[in-house]
Amino acid sequence: KPITLRFDRTDFWAALKQAFESVGVNYVIIPTKSNGTVTASLVQVPWRVALETILKSSSVPLTYRYENAVYSVVLNFRHLACNRRFEVASIP
Repeated sequence: KPITLRFDRTDFWAALKQAFESVGVNYVIIPTKSNGTVTASLVQVPWRVALETILKSSSVPLTYRYENAVYSVVLNFRHLACNRRFEVASIP
């Protein structure tokens, strides 16, 4: 079911929480630090598109898992590992 979310300089973690609560799903987020703010207008988009768009706006690479009817927001270690290999490969 498509959803509509609007954020105007909203704290990243507050925007993520609002997104989860707007669709009434179980979730776990553990804010580790400030991830800046989100300004977005998502109109009639699928839930997954909205979630992934918000996660991409984070200052650290995040992803989500869905297990046992609970969404968990976690660090995207695959993204971190790929970037780390690039950094090492770029050193002369």
